[in-house]
Amino acid sequence: WFERVLGTHEAAGNLDAVRVPYDASVESVLRHRVDVAVIVVPDDDRPEHVLVDDELAAVVRDDHPAALRGALEPADIAETTYATAGDRPRHGFEHHEFFEPAGVRPYRLRKVESLAMVLRLIRSYGGITVQPRLALHGAPLAGLSVVPLHDTRIDVRWQFVLRPEPRVAELEVCEAIRTLVGGLT
Repeated sequence: WFERVLGTHEAAGNLDAVRVPYDASVESVLRHRVDVAVIVVPDDDRPEHVLVDDELAAVVRDDHPAALRGALEPADIAETTYATAGDRPRHGFEHHEFFEPAGVRPYRLRKVESLAMVLRLIRSYGGITVQPRLALHGAPLAGLSVVPLHDTRIDVRWQFVLRPEPRVAELEVCEAIRTLVGGLT
């Protein structure tokens, strides 16, 4: 969905997408490296500059047992490669809320910061990823299934990171993104 923001005429004139590590998002905004950041946080974080509420879902190949049963069970991770954007589990996400309570760990972990590459890897070689549902909107999912986490709902929130006194153009970008995402949910 984010590609549509870059092409939309409602957004402010100069809009670039820059990959910034999650942990550096706030500092990058405060140091003026980027004007606005969009991050995903646990639902229990204090809401500030909310874009949209979301939930986590798993992506597996169409022939994976989770696709056939219609939900990912924690034990599914113990026998396969787990592809994730981060290599350090964060509270409020799948590791602490789904896998750890069941006492399971991934057989193999692959850190891949590109969702498109994660999906290509799973499609070609199998494996599992857990992503916010909104991140999967418009993603190339041929041959893949998006399934809920078995008996667990993990709510997350997409938020903007802004400076304490954002400029009008930064607020316009946020509003353009909010309008676009509102049409997707």
